[in-house]
Amino acid sequence: MTDDSQLHVRTSVDVERVRSWATQYIWGTSGFPYSVAPYASVSVRSPVANLPNLRSVTALRIKVEGNETVAYHFVPDSSTNRLVLFHGGHEAALDDQNFEPKKIRGLHQTLKTLLARRYAVIAFNMPGWQTPNPELGFPGGAVDHPEPQMSLSGGGSPLRLFLEPVAAALNSVISRYKTFAMTGLSGGGWTTTLYAAVDTRITLSVPVAGSVPLYMRVGGYSQDWEQTVPDFYSQVGYPDLYALGAHGIGRRQIQVLNLMDDCCFGRDQHRLPKPFDACLRTYESQVQQVVSPGGGSFMVYLDDEPDHHMISNKSINQVLMPSLDSLT
Repeated sequence: MTDDSQLHVRTSVDVERVRSWATQYIWGTSGFPYSVAPYASVSVRSPVANLPNLRSVTALRIKVEGNETVAYHFVPDSSTNRLVLFHGGHEAALDDQNFEPKKIRGLHQTLKTLLARRYAVIAFNMPGWQTPNPELGFPGGAVDHPEPQMSLSGGGSPLRLFLEPVAAALNSVISRYKTFAMTGLSGGGWTTTLYAAVDTRITLSVPVAGSVPLYMRVGGYSQDWEQTVPDFYSQVGYPDLYALGAHGIGRRQIQVLNLMDDCCFGRDQHRLPKPFDACLRTYESQVQQVVSPGGGSFMVYLDDEPDHHMISNKSINQVLMPSLDSLT
């Protein structure tokens, strides 16, 4: 596996150079897709039940290289001018409130809390996963996950299929909001990390249980190809991505990891002789040294509450919401 223990970015010049390289790798010579947009926007009933302070929901239908993603724009009845991009990752439903305890991921609770606190939300699943919606004819579940060998007519890398829907959704509402943040769980945490690295419009990013550097990982849970593309991560390692996502005046990234995660990126899935927490503090310090001179901030929050793969109430109430509420 790629050794990303040494950062490629040390200065602001490095940050811009590496961000430019990553953007070109993902999108080719066309560059970041500031002009892409959903091909349709449809008012629908909420695919998530029992949400407070909800005025309307719009399904944003987005196609990238023929692959469709549906993002849901939740508009609160009483709203701030702040938008949170919320990515549920590899889950086939954003509404997990009635799941059995070990399968509850905290997605419903996150949406409920954001709307109650007057934040607008655009919610996503990973490409190839669909939240059930009879109005749109979607039964829910997994469909076709992008493959690494895909040839794209528009150029760039198959990583485009994970990031371009986020860009399209954000582009379509950019004039309606003043401040933009992003959070997500698991594959959604990975998406949050990578997207914040290439789009500086994201002021605050809070990836949850989405990654640790490759050099820390135990084999067997890094099966998603997009997490381990050698020719990408050899040039932009995970600590580099964290720095890119946090670099800039007023930009912040808070990486949340679950100590007792039963799936990914917790104490039981790391392989170094040092204790897990000590490993986290090592790269946290390295990244913070890069971003602090430019006015940014990076930290790792180790959540000791959940015993499975989820966004816990503790992370929602002690990390995500205070961070959002501090945005100006």
